[in-house]
Amino acid sequence: MKYGVSKQFLLITAGLVWIIAGVNVLRIGIITWMNCTENWLLEVGEATVVFLLFYLLIFRKLYIKHTRRIEEKESEKHAPLSFFDTKGWLIMHS
Repeated sequence: MKYGVSKQFLLITAGLVWIIAGVNVLRIGIITWMNCTENWLLEVGEATVVFLLFYLLIFRKLYIKHTRRIEEKESEKHAPLSFFDTKGWLIMHS
């Protein structure tokens, strides 16, 4: 690819994309939590469990996969969102 970004920029881009996704999930959780004031302690516990499951089953695996994919790239220039695979695109657009 004649035009593109470096591996370092690609890692930063991937990090920013996943930070934005995480903040969006947090925003949805806070809005939901603020609309239900009964049993707030139970809801905090439920939110913690959901967060941990989401992190362990989705975000962490994608982070490892995307980082490995970026590090294994041989050329010097890459498409700005080339760290995504089909599963990553589906998760981000659902």
